[in-house]
Amino acid sequence: MAGKAVPERLIFSRKAAESHPTVVLFGGIHGNEPAGVLALERIAKWLPAEVEGNIYAFRGNLKGLAQKRRFISFDLNRIWGQEEFNLVRNTAPEELEDELLELSELLSEIDVILQKHGKRPVVFMDLHTTSAKSCSFLPFNDALMNRAIAERFPVPLILGIEEFLDGALMSYINDLNHPALAFEGGQHNDPAAIDQHESFVKLTLHHLHIVELDRVEKERLESMLKPPPKVQTGFYEILHRHLIPTGAEFIMEPGFENFDFVELDEALATQDGRVVSAPVSGQIFLPLYQPVGEDGFFIGRPVSAFWLRLSARLRKWRFQRVLAALPGISPHPARPRCYLVNPRVTRILSREVFHLLGFRIKKLEAERWLLVQRD
Repeated sequence: MAGKAVPERLIFSRKAAESHPTVVLFGGIHGNEPAGVLALERIAKWLPAEVEGNIYAFRGNLKGLAQKRRFISFDLNRIWGQEEFNLVRNTAPEELEDELLELSELLSEIDVILQKHGKRPVVFMDLHTTSAKSCSFLPFNDALMNRAIAERFPVPLILGIEEFLDGALMSYINDLNHPALAFEGGQHNDPAAIDQHESFVKLTLHHLHIVELDRVEKERLESMLKPPPKVQTGFYEILHRHLIPTGAEFIMEPGFENFDFVELDEALATQDGRVVSAPVSGQIFLPLYQPVGEDGFFIGRPVSAFWLRLSARLRKWRFQRVLAALPGISPHPARPRCYLVNPRVTRILSREVFHLLGFRIKKLEAERWLLVQRD
């Protein structure tokens, strides 16, 4: 392992005027997911020398990629939080190990880009694959700026993942008020996943008016991303996440693919020898078929077009200010656009009401929950 060469962080960049649109692309945040990196290497050869925007493409977990491991010490997509930031910003780089050093270097790259281009929205895309067979889909935090980009792609769009995950890279970017989406482009090590990622990145550059595609090429790329007939496009919302306790032995039942329907009480896995059943009916996302990871599976359902239109209108009217002013809800002392809430309030108002107004609920402790506001 020690003899494996560690790749360079920057895959390529293209520069235009600072007033032009900017996109930042990450591949290999998980080291066992090489398809995004390989697709970005293809894009580097395809792009003309001059483009109508600024593009930065990075490898994520360099050590993980070199060793083909999801991570070495810490999941790099779970440590984008204030505690880790304080640690890496107050520690000499030569004293940081593994993913903490990766985090430090990526933070520096992001800081430089935002200092140069951050007066305008900078779009971030994080490229991933899954351990199960899968069509392409886009999971992202339910901010209107994210929705506006995501709905241009002919793939399933998954809202609300931040309610279940802590320390994700894309949540950190959204907290800085820039659009950020993850792209799940097929199964690990499937050659077709590289094609999916390449198509997605080309379409991203087209939609941001950085590279112009003709109609025939655009339609060809979109056809490569479209899911099979059994999977509908449009928006979905996550209802449940199965968290694997540290040290537990989790074994997913064979054969599940992303977007398969599961029924209430259907056996989905075993954990420490006990059956894990579906707590709700819905469609399964990200069933875990690898030995590393803390997310066993997610279950979600489609979201109605009416709900989405109503949600967008209420947020544009700033109706969420009424909710934030209710008794039992107070601004977080250190985190902008976040609120501390007494859990009794969440029992009175349904989770759907909070979601409608752009809030996501994260449990901190028994007597205090966190509301994260997304416009």
